[in-house]
Formats: sequence, structure tokens, C-alpha cells
Amino acid sequence: MDIKYFFTLVLLAIHSFLFAQTKDERQIDNYLKMAKSISNVNIYAEDSLVNLAVKLCKKINNKRLIAECLLKRISVLQNIGDNATSHILNKEVYSLCKKEGFSDLIPDCLNNDGIYYMLLEENIIAIDKLGRASNLFLKAKNYKKYINTTANLGWTYGQNRNYLVARHYLKEALEYAIKYTPNKLGLIYEKLAIQYAKHKYEYKDTAIIYFRLAEKEYKSDNDLYGLANIYNNLGSTFYLNNQFNEALINYNLALENYHKIGFEYAEKEIYMNLGAINTNLGNLVLAEKYLNQSMQIAKAENDKNTQTELLKSFAFLNEKKGDYKNAVKYYNQFITDYFLNYGEQQTNEINKLEKSNEIITKENKLILLRKEQAEMRLKYFIVSAIAFLIILLSIFLIIYLNKKNKREKQVMNIDFEQKSEMLIRYTTEEEHKRISRDLHDNIGSYAVSIMNSIELLNLEQNKSELTQQLNEIKSNASNVLNSIRETITVLNHKEFRLIKILDSFKSYATNILKNHLEIQFNVLEEISNNKTYSSMDSVNISYLLKEFFNNAIKHSECKTINFSVKEKEKIYYFELSDDGIGFDLQNYEARNGMENLKYRADKLKIEMKIVSAKNQGTKIQFSLV
Repeated sequence: MDIKYFFTLVLLAIHSFLFAQTKDERQIDNYLKMAKSISNVNIYAEDSLVNLAVKLCKKINNKRLIAECLLKRISVLQNIGDNATSHILNKEVYSLCKKEGFSDLIPDCLNNDGIYYMLLEENIIAIDKLGRASNLFLKAKNYKKYINTTANLGWTYGQNRNYLVARHYLKEALEYAIKYTPNKLGLIYEKLAIQYAKHKYEYKDTAIIYFRLAEKEYKSDNDLYGLANIYNNLGSTFYLNNQFNEALINYNLALENYHKIGFEYAEKEIYMNLGAINTNLGNLVLAEKYLNQSMQIAKAENDKNTQTELLKSFAFLNEKKGDYKNAVKYYNQFITDYFLNYGEQQTNEINKLEKSNEIITKENKLILLRKEQAEMRLKYFIVSAIAFLIILLSIFLIIYLNKKNKREKQVMNIDFEQKSEMLIRYTTEEEHKRISRDLHDNIGSYAVSIMNSIELLNLEQNKSELTQQLNEIKSNASNVLNSIRETITVLNHKEFRLIKILDSFKSYATNILKNHLEIQFNVLEEISNNKTYSSMDSVNISYLLKEFFNNAIKHSECKTINFSVKEKEKIYYFELSDDGIGFDLQNYEARNGMENLKYRADKLKIEMKIVSAKNQGTKIQFSLV
């Protein structure tokens, strides 16, 4: 009887244990299902539920479940942006899988490692890890994971500026996704769109098409996080292409969706971009509000890079306000902080590399850095040795030639010095002429306008008229500053579109005519294509138009100035005319203004036609391709 009682107790204990195990496993499954159901709504709550599942797995000591739940949590942490914690947990999972023989989970660990290095932009290491994981997933016919890993592989190639290979892998991932997971295409469409947006301006429309496809997929999945990212990327795409109103709409939609899921990670950059856009649109109060919000977040996060970028935005904002003193202050602070942060970043990077046995990437960086340094030292030694031999041979050659024909070398040296002096003199004279023309074309005209305004001040006694004249002087002073900025633009190697050049000329003409109210200015534009011109061509076009305009104001005694631009078969036909006193083309005294017109035409390599006669006005015509 005692033996039967003993066995009964044992059976009851075993049953209780198995029932408890089954109950815990059911609870783990419930946690994971709940986490999945809210993954598109609140990723922080998702992380909390998965973490509860991990703790319960460790409680029952089920190694397989521990590994699977940890992998799930790593994926959630990557979405949140906690890259460091996810990497630590991934190393724990990898060790567990190697120890327990869970070989089918090794590709997941490789994939997570690849994502970690991808986010650090350690592209070579990331490509190796993701490539190996992708092959293992394809071999195991795990197409869902193969699709995600291949998409990340394409993204990493894009980070490495190999856009053609990037699009190849992303399109391959898309083909498999359409075949095996047609309800999960949003992320691949999004990544493809970003690669097209990065590559070239001409691919902007293609990028927007893929963004809209991703938006449709995310909406059907009710994926608020994916939608927020899409609107953020669309905002950036429109912003970079100066489509500010479209950018504003999409950035606000991104903020709305980020707020819904409680994800504030991206708000700092969005606020900064909204500030810049509203500055460009002239909404200066709203712009300042957004920039201050971005600066507040950047300071709270101790993000010095963003703080430095915001200084430049504040400088531009103050410039738009007309507060040039504060604008200069912000620009100077931006320059100082930029170089300080850059130097600090380099120092921090070196310090990180010197800390051994922390993470694999640092060890790889040190090995790569030492290898590069060794190669550089070898190259330096070879170059130095060659340079030394060349110098040594040159010395012997010079001594030999001096002994052979010292007098002839003296004559050659004198001749060389004379030619060098002539070349320097000629180059200096040409540069002086160019600067003289630029100053005459722009700043000279504004100076005349300012002097006229001051002369009127001497005659005006009325207070309101005096205020008006002071405002005009301020406007002309601002124009002088803008003119100097235009000239400096050449040094920045920027390109300009034709409409921007024409808008700048019309603004210039309108400002000048404030002191010549008796003159009417008529404009006719018929343009369908907005072509881009180099900075030098843009400046020469602008100066050519301004030179004719200034000549008409100063010399023609005209009542009307007409300006037209017409496009026909991708050729732009320009015409400027006045109804002034004109001049005789056969017998006129060459003036600096007319010479400058011809100089600008020569620089543009165009033929310019000048038509004029006494009392019949003056007209110029030219065309640009």
C-alpha cells in the first residue's frame, strides 16, 4: 500500500510539473501574439511584451524558446533604434545557438550582425554578414527571411554608393516578395524609392512612384510606423527638390503618425527641415518655432552635430529677417563648431578604436587602420626615395650644365624670369578687368542709386518722404549685399536654373526702378523647360541683362523698358529694348557699358545683335541653348 501511495505522488508531481510547463509556454505564446498585434501601433509596448516572454522563457529554462524570443526582441530593438542593446543580445543568442546546436538560428544571428554594422555604416563588414545570411536563408527555402535580408543587402550597397548593385538586390527581393509574401511589400518599395532618390535628380519621379506604392501597402497593413517613415522620406525628397509646399504636407503627416505610435526619435530632424522650409517660404515666425523645438531636442540628447547644423539654419533665418548682425554671429558660430565637432569626432573615433576587446567592429577597424597606415608608410617611403633620387640627379645635372655652359643658363634664367613676370602681369590685369566689370555691372549701379537717394534727401523736407527715401537707401544697401553674394557664388561652383536667374533679374530691376518711377518695365516670359546653367554662365547672363537695363536707365532717357524670353525647340530667345533717344551705331563713342555687353556675350559664346538709331530707342537680341 505504501508503494502505491508513493507512485501516485510521483505521478501527481510529474503531472503538475508538465501542466505548469504547458501553462507557461501558453503564456509565452500569448505575449508574442499580443506583441505582434500592436507592432504597427506602439513599438515600445511591443518591446515590453516580448521582454516579458523572454523572462518567462528563462524561468522555465527552455533554451530553444529563450533563443527564439531573444531574436524577436532583437528585431524590435532594431526598430526602436537601440542598436547597442540589440548587438549585445545577439552575441548572447549566437553563443547559445553554438552551444546548444541550434544551427537553423545561426543565419538569424548573422542577419542581425549585418543590420548592426549596416546601421553603423560599416558597409564592407555588413555586406559580408548579410550576404552569408541571405545565402543560408535561400538554401533553407526560408523565403520571408531571405527577402528581408536581401533587401538589407541592397540597402547596404546603396550606403556604399554602389547604386546599381543596390537596386539589383532590392529588385530581386521584390520579385521574391511578390511571389511568396505579396502582403509585405511596403518596406522593399520604400527602400527602392530611397535608392532612386539618392542616386540622381532624374530618378526623382521614379522614387516618388515607389514611395506611393509603399504608402499604399502600409495603409492596407495599418502600419503607422511604416507610414511615418514614408511621409518623412517623401518630405525630404520634395524638400531637396525645392517643392516646399509638398514637403510641408508630408513632414506634418510624418509627425502625426510618429506621435500616434509614441515614437519621437525622428522629430528632431523633421523640425529642423520644417524650420528651413518655412524660412524659404517667408513664414519666419513659424520657422523660428520649429528650429527652437529641434534645438531643444538636440540639446537634450547632446547631439552636437544637429546643434551645429541648426546654427546655419538660424543664420539664414536672421538673414531673411534683415538682422544681419545676428546672421553673422550664427554663421561664425557654425564655422567654429563645425571644425571643433569634426576634430572631436575624429578624436573620439580613434579613442574608441584603441579600446580593445569591446566589440568586433572596433577590432576590425583597428586592423584595417593599421593595414592602411602600413601601406601609407610604404607608399611614403617609395615616393620619398624616388623624390630623393630625382632631386639628387637634378642637382648633379644642374652642376654639370652649369660647368658646361654657365653663361647660357644665365641667359635662359633671365629670359624665364622675364616671361614669368609678363605672364603674372597679364594674368593680374585680366583678373582686375574682370572684377572691374563685375563691380561696374552691379555694385556701381547700386551705388549710383544710393547716391541719387541721398541727393533726394537733401531736397526732401517732408517727414514721410524722408522715411521713404531712407527705406529706399536701405533697400539699395541690401541689393549691394546681394550683388556681392552673387559674385561670390562663382567660387562655390553652384548651378542655377533659368527661372531663378530671370527672377533675380526682375527683382533687381524692380528695386532699381523704385528711384525711377517714371519708367515702365514690361516682362513677357514663355518658357516650358527650366534649364540648368553653370555658375559662371548664370552670372554672365545676369550681368548681361543688368548691363543693358542700367545703360537704359542712365543714358537712354526712356519711358519704357521691355524684356521678353521665349522658348522654341529648346532654344531661349532673349530681347531687351527701350524707347529712349538711341544712338548711331556707325558713329558712336564706345562706352564701358557697351564694351561690357560684348564682353559678357563673348564669355557666353553667343552672337548678340544690337539695333539702335537716334530717337528710335535701343534693342539687343540673343539666344541661348
